[in-house]
Amino acid sequence: MVHSVQSVDSGLLGYLCVDRFLANPISVSALHYCFSRGWIERWSREERVQFDNPPPNMPVLMAMLMDAGVISAQQGVPALTNSFRQALEYSDLLATKIEFCHSIIADVELFSLWMEDPQAFQKQSKLFGLFDYGRSVEISEQNIRATSRWVKLTTVLSRYEAPLFVDAVPWGDHRRWLDLGGNSGEFAMQICKRFGQLQARVMDLPVVCHLGQRHVEALGMSDRVVFEAGDFLQPVRQPQYDLISFKSVLHDWPVENAVELIRNAWDRLLPGGRLLILERSRLPGAMVPVGLGQAPVWMFWNYYRIPSDYESILDKYHHVCAETQILNADMPWMVLQFIKPSS
Repeated sequence: MVHSVQSVDSGLLGYLCVDRFLANPISVSALHYCFSRGWIERWSREERVQFDNPPPNMPVLMAMLMDAGVISAQQGVPALTNSFRQALEYSDLLATKIEFCHSIIADVELFSLWMEDPQAFQKQSKLFGLFDYGRSVEISEQNIRATSRWVKLTTVLSRYEAPLFVDAVPWGDHRRWLDLGGNSGEFAMQICKRFGQLQARVMDLPVVCHLGQRHVEALGMSDRVVFEAGDFLQPVRQPQYDLISFKSVLHDWPVENAVELIRNAWDRLLPGGRLLILERSRLPGAMVPVGLGQAPVWMFWNYYRIPSDYESILDKYHHVCAETQILNADMPWMVLQFIKPSS
């Protein structure tokens, strides 16, 4: 099947600039330390900062920050570089990535295992330990704290990824939208803000929905984005939605479960409705972001798929073909759209 490759407005990709400062454990650790001490905030306000009682290894830290392009020394006084100030325009993303990636640095020591035995790596990995969906089923303070660590990351990523798909999908043609696995509702909120006729329902795990409800209420969007804790695989009595989406969800599931998820979503879709799949793709020759700041992407490489893996499902069971686009962002994203026949 022929796939159209769509260019993305470079202005929508500005958020990717944060990753150049998170290339390795040293730069992530140095920035984590500086953020924790409030130094980055101070540097951003003051053109030059001098420290009265610097820690003993301050010269080494300054060298690390200069090597990472965070600061430059002007007459011996450190100051933030213009490029890092640009990254601070995405301070929510930068700070969240620093915190998250600092917590998974130990995974770098398991590199050989990641290369040769991904399943064994998954069992020992800090990253996969954080994405423990088993702790998102029962609502408790402990589970809320554990789940919020990864929901915070997916939320800020969705904030900057959502605009990539605004022009790729005719959102204005739809009214009732079900976003399956939509976590905090950030993706749905970003789209609903741009298309006033849309009403979104996010279905996810109970703890995720609890966090999402708090998130959308704080931003005044609870009338447009609602939540339902539910089982994606539960049989559907009758179709209810004219738009159903999976964004960054299906790669978490084995192939046989992905087939069931897609077929069940199809049953939820009204005639003439649209099924939308948005996923990163490991296309042959695809660019791969490889810094530590992008570890939550490249460590999942073995789980990403190619368009035909999803196109073939509805072609086989319902003889429906997909309209597939490839958008190049941090890596190729596949945008698959299936229209349910009216009769």
